[in-house]
Amino acid sequence: WLKELKKMLAPLGQVLSLWDDTMIEPGGRWKADIERALAGSKAAVLLVSADFLASEFIRERELPRLLKDAKRNGLRILWIHVSASLFSKTPIKNYQALHDIKKPLDQLPKARWRAALSHIADKIDEAARAFAGD
Repeated sequence: WLKELKKMLAPLGQVLSLWDDTMIEPGGRWKADIERALAGSKAAVLLVSADFLASEFIRERELPRLLKDAKRNGLRILWIHVSASLFSKTPIKNYQALHDIKKPLDQLPKARWRAALSHIADKIDEAARAFAGD
């Protein structure tokens, strides 16, 4: 899903500065690189799935940091319901998703999930342009 989202966001390269953990170089200090990326973020796009929520690192390090920054520094939590999960049992439930949470992307036919990703990319673009105006 990350690959598909990045493909959809590609035309917005001049508006967005994207970072994800696939950009960590071999031999890099991954925890430090993630911390540095989180520190400079104005928004976080979360691809929420059972795997995402099952990650100990995400649950114990990344998500608490993002939620704290959302409360204190105005970081925007932008999340995508990728597949069925217990997101409703997490603080993520308190943030508006970028699409209809009743229809996780992986439950949609290909044409519909592509359309949903296009809509999601538009919402991310809107958020990025709002930050550019700050």
